[in-house]
Amino acid sequence: MANRKYLNLGSVANDGTGDTLRDAADKIEHNFGVLYNSLRSGNISGSGTAPSGVGLILITSGSPITITVIDGTDVGETLTFINTQPTTITFNGTFLTGSNITIYEQQALMLVWSGSAWAVVSGAQ
Repeated sequence: MANRKYLNLGSVANDGTGDTLRDAADKIEHNFGVLYNSLRSGNISGSGTAPSGVGLILITSGSPITITVIDGTDVGETLTFINTQPTTITFNGTFLTGSNITIYEQQALMLVWSGSAWAVVSGAQ
């Protein structure tokens, strides 16, 4: 759901070349969903799978953990993990750099889905 949908306004008002009211409303609803999901947050406490449909994930476990990141659905989808604990975190999943990534204590990791794998935008060692 990360891709923005643009409204077709037509060339001039009421010329019949733009989106119908229904199509425009559908695109607006989709765009609000993209925005909403990017602002949602979740927590992870312990090893497991990263929650889907969440843009910001706080890691609240105090011991080394492993988090599985499932494949994205849309090009440009982002995930941001913030490690709030003094612990090492290993991420397993489909990454452009291989099958796992590690971040250390008090670090953040931002990933973006390329269409076939997660790309590291910032934060990984």
